[in-house]
Amino acid sequence: MSDEELDSVVSKIVSQYKLAFAIANSVESWRSLRALKAVAIPTVSLIHEFSSNTRPRAALRDVLILSTKTVFSTELTLQNAIADFWLYPSASIRIAPQGRCVIPPGAGYALRSSDEREWLLANLRPLGSDGDFLVLGVGNIELRKGVDLFIRCAAVVAKQQLKRRFRFIWIGDGFDPDRELVYSVYLSDQIQRAGLESDVTILRATSQLEVAYEVADLLLLPSRLDPLPNVAIDALTRGLPVVCFAQTTGIADFLIDIGLKEYCVAEYLDTNDLARKVLALAAKPELRTEVAERSRNRAKPEFDMKNYVSRLEGIAVEAIGCEAQIKEDIDLIAASGEFRSDFFKHKAIDSLSENRIIEVYVRGMASGLELRKPMPGFHPLVYLSSNTDGRAVHDPFADFLRENSPQGPWLQKVIQDGSASNPSPRDLRIVLHLHAFYPDQLVSIVERLNLNQAAPDLFVSVVTEEGASETKAVLSSYKGCVAKVRVTPNRGRDIGPFLTEFGQALCSYDIIGHLHTKKSTHVADRQFAEAWNTFLLENLLGGSRAGRMLDVVVSEMMSDSEIGIVYPDDPHVVSWTKNRKIANEISDKMGISDLPEQFNFPVGSMFWARSAVVRKFVDLNLEWDDYPLEPVPIDGTLIHAIERMFGVAPVAMGLTSAVTNVRGLTR
Repeated sequence: MSDEELDSVVSKIVSQYKLAFAIANSVESWRSLRALKAVAIPTVSLIHEFSSNTRPRAALRDVLILSTKTVFSTELTLQNAIADFWLYPSASIRIAPQGRCVIPPGAGYALRSSDEREWLLANLRPLGSDGDFLVLGVGNIELRKGVDLFIRCAAVVAKQQLKRRFRFIWIGDGFDPDRELVYSVYLSDQIQRAGLESDVTILRATSQLEVAYEVADLLLLPSRLDPLPNVAIDALTRGLPVVCFAQTTGIADFLIDIGLKEYCVAEYLDTNDLARKVLALAAKPELRTEVAERSRNRAKPEFDMKNYVSRLEGIAVEAIGCEAQIKEDIDLIAASGEFRSDFFKHKAIDSLSENRIIEVYVRGMASGLELRKPMPGFHPLVYLSSNTDGRAVHDPFADFLRENSPQGPWLQKVIQDGSASNPSPRDLRIVLHLHAFYPDQLVSIVERLNLNQAAPDLFVSVVTEEGASETKAVLSSYKGCVAKVRVTPNRGRDIGPFLTEFGQALCSYDIIGHLHTKKSTHVADRQFAEAWNTFLLENLLGGSRAGRMLDVVVSEMMSDSEIGIVYPDDPHVVSWTKNRKIANEISDKMGISDLPEQFNFPVGSMFWARSAVVRKFVDLNLEWDDYPLEPVPIDGTLIHAIERMFGVAPVAMGLTSAVTNVRGLTR
């Protein structure tokens, strides 16, 4: 069905029935959401899938943007979406494990087929196998389900040469080694080469899974990705022990929560550990009985369908009231005149009216996706985390305005272009470290520096001798002192030369600047990358739009001794992303505790700071080998963690962070 046909069907349904709300029961329903939103039907979308296993990639993003409320079935699937989309889990996002599904009699299969039952029993428990330990696996034959890991576990168990026989039986459609050459043929070969023909059996799907649960001793869930499989819920609620891998399924989290990690949750894709769990439960019937009872007692209320439906209904009722609240927040923000559309907007919404841009902001905050700040100096998530439980009904900026714009850590001093500036004291020592990986970009930087009265000493790092020659030629037009031009290892991008090569020398100055030539070659949109570079340089040095911005920054730092660092206020809201673990290690070395969940920092690692702030980082005594080798990932490394700590450390030292803003300039 085409999008147009689907829109027509939705429109027809809406015209015939007065819908209070709609529930989209899977990410696969994403194409229906646009039509529902167009006619203002509140929607609750149920997400059972991992975002990493969802195609097209934009589908889950569209669900988050178009839904009034989004319900993830597990914490694991939510965290996957957070990692993939830098999602903030706002009030519109909930977690609710689905209820156990019971197929009504007569639906699809002849559920009471005696022939089917006899066939299944004959394969599960053939004559003479009553004493065998039966390990069950269920699901379609596909890589995601981990049938190969099921077989590998069986091989590990078989090597133990135990007196008791183990039977590993997988039930599911799709096993056809004679014709299916993607997966089935390799599973068949794996069984033969491991000598497991008498230990492992793969059966077709059946309508009589209840029989399998009754006679099996354990359900093995070897999936690589399986959010909350119904077969595991069925097994748990019947008291059949379930063993699985950590980090692959919400079932693992459930088992950990009820205290069964030691017995039922193996390390990630570690089939040896998986086999150890199976063997331990087989060897101790009393332990298996205890695990079964605890699983059943906790699973029945956790996966109760009536409770699940009731909870969804409550979420849907909340969704009905959300539209009215969003409109109220939009009207309040528009009336305040405080919203800075020139700062918030980006290319995709540049042509929209002021009110529509405000709506984009409010709905973005509600969805938790692609967040941007409503004005320079205000951080909506810092306000949200400081004034609520982080899941406020109202938009944080609207709430801030309702409360008469209270002071707090959510506000930073804004150094605006065009501000009056006083000449720098003659005895003030200012230095700028400049990492010139792309020497061809230095001309613009020197021109911007020369606009200002302040002329910091320059310490310049390059990565080649040719780059050094080109750099020295360009810097000959600089009106200040070029203290050093040095070829450094290509490690740590701009941070390595800044802290490891020049750090000690830089700390002898009063105010230290840090800039680097920037092309962001990982960004496909070259216009966006160039705009980002211009945004940073105008805010920190000045130029045709900002004037003498360096002079303004230095003047503000001299008049306010509490300012520890100054950097451009980036409109994007970014937090730790993949860098929290490394940041914790850095903060321990710095003597900083209790890192904030939400904070502002110099996105792009360019700033002006007091010597005491830079000294904190220099004293980490980082060596060249501490930095990641090229090519460096776009996130999750030491240099990305340090970038964020530049925003956190000054505040921990009792200083403040100030931000710059150039009117009409954003990215």
